[in-house]
Amino acid sequence: MGTVTDALKCDLNELTTKTIALLNRASEDLVSWVDLVRDPEKPWALGWSKESVRGANVGATNYILQAAAFCGVLDQVLTPEMKRQGAAWIRSLEVGKNIYADPALLDRKPPAWDDSQENWPPDGAHKEAINQYARGCLRFYEDAPLDQLSGPTPPSWPQKGDADVLDWIKQVEPNWSWIGRIIHRLIPWYHEGRYRKKCCSSAWITPIRARIPKPASGVAAFKRPSSC
Repeated sequence: MGTVTDALKCDLNELTTKTIALLNRASEDLVSWVDLVRDPEKPWALGWSKESVRGANVGATNYILQAAAFCGVLDQVLTPEMKRQGAAWIRSLEVGKNIYADPALLDRKPPAWDDSQENWPPDGAHKEAINQYARGCLRFYEDAPLDQLSGPTPPSWPQKGDADVLDWIKQVEPNWSWIGRIIHRLIPWYHEGRYRKKCCSSAWITPIRARIPKPASGVAAFKRPSSC
């Protein structure tokens, strides 16, 4: 059975049974694979593969634990003791309030790293990612409904009260995930009275307008906001 036509010829109950069996098998395979990528000295931490240029790290651990949670096998991957040890591991990486530094990711600069895009050690998007991965791990180690984007803004990104937020958004297009993270922060900053409502709405609409095809000749174009 490899096509929709083939599937339509089969009994629905039979297909349901086969699908459940395949999903269960996939979950079992995930549990087995996780055992292969565990750090032998700290089994609560996971790597990208059995053999990798980097050891177990917060990035790989976050993604793998998230997949295990989606598949309903997190408790087969982490024992209660591993969860306690994992949380302690993440706390040990905290170098400031909600700021994390993972040696497995920072001790080796990638050969193709572009210093014109971001400094090394990271102070922008990759700094944000490491913090997000670390907080993501805590969600699974501590069963906590933690906002992964709740940490401090990376040093090279606009800070609370900066007037050049829109300029930064235009500069980093089309890195939409970066822009989304700044907009995520603009909302509470607005409620704190640090920005006008117009600035927040402009920050939201600017990347949307940037993705709209340019109008044909003679058609009025959108006017993009210039500042906050």
